[in-house]
Amino acid sequence: EPDPASQKSLKDKLLTFLGGGQKLDKQRMAALGLGCLLSYGFVSNINVGVLTSIAWFSFSKSTQLSPLAPGQWGKFVAV
Repeated sequence: EPDPASQKSLKDKLLTFLGGGQKLDKQRMAALGLGCLLSYGFVSNINVGVLTSIAWFSFSKSTQLSPLAPGQWGKFVAV
């Protein structure tokens, strides 16, 4: 039976997997250079797009209005 203290968390396993078997920390990211920076930016922008789309859909479904309709923008960004 494995020792519970030696088991890695899901976060640690994911970071190890994404780091190619190496721990992904600031020094490793700095060594990867521009490619790492551009990848991070790409993933970040995809995340923002997906979350904004979900928020837009949710708002439109619940109010039956577009967030761009007069008087709705404040309610949309307050969510």
